[in-house]
Amino acid sequence: MIRVLLADDHAIVLEGLRALLDGEPDITVAGWTTDGTEVVKLVQQHKPDVVVLDLELTTIKGTEVLAALRERPAPPKVLVLTAYNDGESLRSALDAGADGLALKTESPQQTLTAIRQVHAGQLVFPQAARRWIEGRAAGAPGDLTPREREVWTLVAGGLTNPGTRGLDARGRGAHQPPDRRAARSVGQYGQIPRAASVLEAGREEPHRGRS
Repeated sequence: MIRVLLADDHAIVLEGLRALLDGEPDITVAGWTTDGTEVVKLVQQHKPDVVVLDLELTTIKGTEVLAALRERPAPPKVLVLTAYNDGESLRSALDAGADGLALKTESPQQTLTAIRQVHAGQLVFPQAARRWIEGRAAGAPGDLTPREREVWTLVAGGLTNPGTRGLDARGRGAHQPPDRRAARSVGQYGQIPRAASVLEAGREEPHRGRS
């Protein structure tokens, strides 16, 4: 069972993610919070396998949370789930030690796959990150950070298909092209609670990970 902690300052995104994950037999929501400053404490309390983390939180930057988690003796895997696919956001997440990145505008199924891939030790990132790193490598490869160089090595190893990809040590992976129809700020997750309301009726409420 994959234990997941959710951190996003949009309550509707948390509700959508919880509804999505609650329907998966191999995933359980260990806790959630809209306050990024609580993440490290909740990780210590609930010991999740994967933290799904928004990059832009109102109380603290996601990169600061990542840095704090990386200082732990046995840090969880961290999947950054963000609405931003610009180069600076991608670079900051990679350099902070994210195990994967996924976009809120991708389909919920892609997010589920990304969580499973990150848990399995695969590097996951969106097609936008691949294009950006390819451009930087072609222009000034010496300027790549160590983390970018790691990703670029996998890209150069033969990754060519579009979409969010999960990579093992040999650079293999598969994912479907992203669905771009949802609103950017909350992505697909603003729609999930309504769609899942019938399924959630009578289901035991998961433990809330906030103090």
